Amino acid sequence: FGEHTPFQHRRSSGNVTGDWVGVDSHSALSDSKSLTGTLIGAARILTMEPEQHGDEELACTEVFAWSNFDHETGEVVVGDSNSSPYCFKHVVKVAGSFYFLDVCANKLKVFASFQAGSCPFEVTHDGGEARRRARSNRAMAEINDNDSVVNEDGEPIRMSRTIFCLPLIKCDDSQSSTPESIRSKFPVPDSSIKAQYPVSSFSIDPTGNILVVGTVNGTVEIWDTSRSTDPRRTQLLSVRQSFLKRHRAMTLDERNTSKTLESVAKASNNEPEDATMRESSIQDDIALLAIGEEEFPHKHPTSKISQIYLPRHLTAHKGGFVTKQRNADNGTTLLLWQTPSMFLDDAARSPDRFQITAMINAPLSAQCHPEVHYDGRRLLVFGKDHIGLIILVYHVLGSRFDQDEFNGSDKKKHNIKGEESGGVINLVEERRVKFVNRIRHAGLDGLEYFDSMLMTANERYIVINTKAGHLIGCDGRNASEGLLVIDLEDSRSGEAAV
Repeated sequence: FGEHTPFQHRRSSGNVTGDWVGVDSHSALSDSKSLTGTLIGAARILTMEPEQHGDEELACTEVFAWSNFDHETGEVVVGDSNSSPYCFKHVVKVAGSFYFLDVCANKLKVFASFQAGSCPFEVTHDGGEARRRARSNRAMAEINDNDSVVNEDGEPIRMSRTIFCLPLIKCDDSQSSTPESIRSKFPVPDSSIKAQYPVSSFSIDPTGNILVVGTVNGTVEIWDTSRSTDPRRTQLLSVRQSFLKRHRAMTLDERNTSKTLESVAKASNNEPEDATMRESSIQDDIALLAIGEEEFPHKHPTSKISQIYLPRHLTAHKGGFVTKQRNADNGTTLLLWQTPSMFLDDAARSPDRFQITAMINAPLSAQCHPEVHYDGRRLLVFGKDHIGLIILVYHVLGSRFDQDEFNGSDKKKHNIKGEESGGVINLVEERRVKFVNRIRHAGLDGLEYFDSMLMTANERYIVINTKAGHLIGCDGRNASEGLLVIDLEDSRSGEAAV
């Protein structure tokens, strides 16, 4: 706030509150599929409270990033005990408050969605448009659960359909600030993306070439962002339509023989072929309408896509992605999206389109908001069931290299709903997901379902927060609250525990 910023002609004084909203690391994957470095990003929202009743509350978003590689030269810095390798600092500031963002380390871009009415890049709407938008938000609130329109503090989120692509600006704290350097940290967007429905989540792949967007209406959009100034949508997917098409295909297969015999009989009676096709289509639609709710595997396909998980070291076409949907009555459903040719060496250039290959009805409390981690091979779900906090481990077939390990000697066991253990339902002929382990520990305790459960992981370690740290170890000096680190490798044999 102040001179040389977008706020210079507005209030310049007042109480400012800073809210750090997240920190994360991002891998940079070049177009040649080689890892070039790592970027650590942190975001906060600064809010200036109004001095008088009726005054406007001012908000500013700041995103900071520190990388261990020079984006211009490609030089990678190796740190030591006296210095940190993350010596390249970048920043971007926006006069508004975002509700979802992601960072691309490879192209030094920030993708952000701002609350409607709190974005400096949108044209101000007249009263009629504002009323239409309010009616649209109320309609969406009726379709979705309450979590779709409020944040963790219970405040309403005015979701928008637009995602802006902003450049990260390199900065040097050793140099004094100038009016030009201050203004440069408030850049204009390189481009914007307009989704079909209000955006609820999105994720950029490590190359920065594919952006996966989820909406409040249960749809997924695939955007080609290889040209940051000219993004284009390549695929529009509906979870509901995907399952309807699957049931339609199954219905057609079951009726294929009888339909062929009927067609021959009608042809022998010289009935018009187009009339036969119309009748067949009507019968198919009637068969779809006859599908009972208990037979439909996804109980809430139009729930918002609350989160999208992409592997940090693989392209979207090579590793696929996982979407999360949650319903207050039916709990959490995870969907695995892959391309048919993802096992090919040149999968990233394949024209194949994403499709749902597996679904997991997480066997957790419906009140729980689980944390999920996906790396292209292992899927971890941290949540709470009827016993207590638990980590569920799933193996995803993402490469032919572990085909034998994936197949193993285990046999699939289905319940009456067609689910395997762990709530897994494989939706394609080749099995893609299996449940392999569950982790319960004394350290997984103290958190209720309404507490913030946090988790991060890599190929070996899982790190979660806990309120039962005093139960770990026997010296009695451990703190109650902190981070619990789980080693997935057996130190005695050197083999992975899962």
